[in-house]
Formats: sequence, structure tokens, C-alpha cells
Amino acid sequence: MFKYFIKMYELKIEQAQKHLGFNIGKNRKRENVELRGVIFKLIRENDEYIPLQKIGKLFNKDHSTVIYALNNIDNWLFQDKKLFRVYQDLKPIFDTTPTNNLIIRRNGEVLENYQGLKNIKMLRDKNNFYIDLL
Repeated sequence: MFKYFIKMYELKIEQAQKHLGFNIGKNRKRENVELRGVIFKLIRENDEYIPLQKIGKLFNKDHSTVIYALNNIDNWLFQDKKLFRVYQDLKPIFDTTPTNNLIIRRNGEVLENYQGLKNIKMLRDKNNFYIDLL
């Protein structure tokens, strides 16, 4: 199940790097550490159940690096207004909050239309896609 989410976040990180205009990379420059922290925060805000090891794996880092960044990112955002603007710019890229409507289609034909949903839980397992309406 996490392979799907990892691939999704890899694509979102590529979009973020295109938006920023450079590769965040693996180095330890302060700017890159802070930008990785922003991405860790955005991923964690939108998916609190993804393990820290999986988040770190996106940048070939371990979970302790993710913990350090998550513990310090709020301070960094408060102190650096430019970094806060970057956080605000990247937020829509990483936003995975489901909408209040769910439409199920097959070959373009609407099978079901649920409106006003509060919670939607979606899971993907191999070739199956499960949707739990909570």
C-alpha cells in the first residue's frame, strides 16, 4: 500500500523542485535542509499515518533526520519569512485532502455520486482499489 503513496510523493517532490527551480538534493546546506523540512512537514500534514522511515526514504535519509526537521520546522518557518512563503507556495502541490464529493465512474459513465461526505478513506492493494466511506 505504501508503494503507491511513495510514488505519488516522488511525483509531488519533482513538481516542487520544478516550482523552486532547482534540485533539493542530498547535501547538508542549510537551505536544502530547511526545504526538505518543509516537504517533510507537508507530507506529514496530509498523511499522518505514513511512517517516518518512508518519508525519509524519499530523500535517502533515515527517520531521525525526519524527526529533527519536523521538530524544528515551525521555528524555521517563524524566523524565515522567505521559507514561509515557499511553504505556502508548495502547500497546494502536496494537499491531498479529499473533497466532499465522490464520483465513481466506469468508462466515463457515472455509477455512483456521493455528495456531502465528511470522511473518505481510500486504500490501494495490488490491483484493487478500496474506498471506505466513514
